[in-house]
Amino acid sequence: MATISSTFYTIILWLYPITLLCSTVVEDLKNLHPPPDFNTTIMNNCQNNPSLRYCNSYPYMNIDEIFKYSIVASHLCNESKNPNCVESFDKVDIRNRPNIASLYLSFDFFWKYCPLSIVSIDISNNYVKGSFPNDVLHCTQIKGLDLSMNEFFGEIPIQSFSLLTNLTFLNLSYNCFSESEELSDSEFFKRFSPSSFIDSGAIFDHKKFTLKVIFYQESSKKVGSLHQQC
Repeated sequence: MATISSTFYTIILWLYPITLLCSTVVEDLKNLHPPPDFNTTIMNNCQNNPSLRYCNSYPYMNIDEIFKYSIVASHLCNESKNPNCVESFDKVDIRNRPNIASLYLSFDFFWKYCPLSIVSIDISNNYVKGSFPNDVLHCTQIKGLDLSMNEFFGEIPIQSFSLLTNLTFLNLSYNCFSESEELSDSEFFKRFSPSSFIDSGAIFDHKKFTLKVIFYQESSKKVGSLHQQC
């Protein structure tokens, strides 16, 4: 079952046809307002499918926020090349899309209402800078998360991952997270393959440190070319 009703999507697509949902529309969300009967549509959706995330905020729903979420959801579903965005939204795939990845990560209201149908999130190879994108962890039902080949820094929110009970694939490689000796001994690290943390910056690696010193003695230029600059 789709977690956003087909009626809901039909209304959104009628207001903003998928061919017109370009980045300028998404960036101008503050200028968009829900139609007069949008509140009724939301109420009907929640009666028909109480599992919708935004229904959990009833009766204190932020209608404007939900409307903006629906616009972004329609656009992101299409950007992620899901086969039928009206009926299915099983993945967020914006890898190799540096021009839009940061934009979508900034829409915290989308991740807050992340459709329960989404099982995979891939934002790899975008060289996005910033702290760990905690908002994506609102999608607690996901099975796969790939944030590799970016420039995320700071601490990895290990405790927040405890809610992601279905997560079996994780890739945080090639980032700039804060190094932590404790991480390699934690249950979080043992839960995933070591390949999930290659050059993530988070794992204290004595061998890598020794190798770096040896190369530095021979040629300082080689070190810069072999290690990511964070």
